[in-house]
Amino acid sequence: MLSSAIEKGKSQVLSHCAVVMTTHTIQSAFSIEDPQKRKQEITPLLKSGDFFKKIVVTSGNAKPHVDEQGITYMGIIPFLLNKDSLDL
Repeated sequence: MLSSAIEKGKSQVLSHCAVVMTTHTIQSAFSIEDPQKRKQEITPLLKSGDFFKKIVVTSGNAKPHVDEQGITYMGIIPFLLNKDSLDL
């Protein structure tokens, strides 16, 4: 596009847009109320070594919340019903 504009002697304002791809890691667990089970479910997320958003989806209607390690937790119902659940 730029070379064809230069060849034709036209001046153009070129706008650049960046495509941002967001990737998520979603872990599902029936329940993580037991501390041992919670540790079992989040250990692979913490060891992944990536900067993807990490989400743990559990059974029920738990409201979304984020822990001190940046992992988002929510119940399956809000996860499925909220079209923006990956962005919470």
